[in-house]
Amino acid sequence: MNAIPSLLWPMNRVSDALPLKGVHLWAWSLVRASFDLAAEARLLSPVELGRLRRFRFGADRVRFAISHATLRRILSGYLACAPDELLFSTNPYGRPYLAKPATQLSFNMSHTSDVAILGLTCAAELGVDVEMIRPIERDVAQTHFSSRELADLDSLSGPLWLEGFYNCWTRKEAILKAEGLGLNPPLAAFDVSLLPGSPPQLLNSLPSSRLTRAWKLVHLTPSHNTVGALAISSEPSLLSCYTFGS
Repeated sequence: MNAIPSLLWPMNRVSDALPLKGVHLWAWSLVRASFDLAAEARLLSPVELGRLRRFRFGADRVRFAISHATLRRILSGYLACAPDELLFSTNPYGRPYLAKPATQLSFNMSHTSDVAILGLTCAAELGVDVEMIRPIERDVAQTHFSSRELADLDSLSGPLWLEGFYNCWTRKEAILKAEGLGLNPPLAAFDVSLLPGSPPQLLNSLPSSRLTRAWKLVHLTPSHNTVGALAISSEPSLLSCYTFGS
């Protein structure tokens, strides 16, 4: 079993309404010292249970159950309903949204093997991505990144190269998730900043990227071994980051 990750955001429960033009970000661990799969599964819909059963490995079933049950717990706290009353649907590219109850709440979830994050707002479109920092082949960058991004990566080495890679990857993924187009637009059709310590920014985009907005980016560090990004259509007036405590 993986070690339980140490999350860096302060522990909280859903108790406050979202402020106007504000964003709440939640993180939670997908690794538990003890786990009741049946209890988590009781919160899931028949569609989610079908997806759960199709996982071949037990660890993947646990990860799916925790991430989706916790998503329901957090959303239900804002919407004053029971977690199992939420009804989800998806757009043509697979992005989930709330079909019931009717709400202006925009949300997006991402997870790695150990950590999940969720972004919520009522005032903008958003997307989030989180990745565990681990060694990766340089060919992945060559395949997916733009020439400008590759030039920035070539200026880095060792751990800084790895940090730059994940900065780039999560920012691009967050933008595509905010657009709600899945992975259909080519990742190399738009440039993001990636140098460690530099401000996260969407720098440029080609028409083939199909990007509809000049997305704002926020760098996220929910735990010591993860890096993430928030892409949002307008600058939030307030950004609050929490670790979810059930």
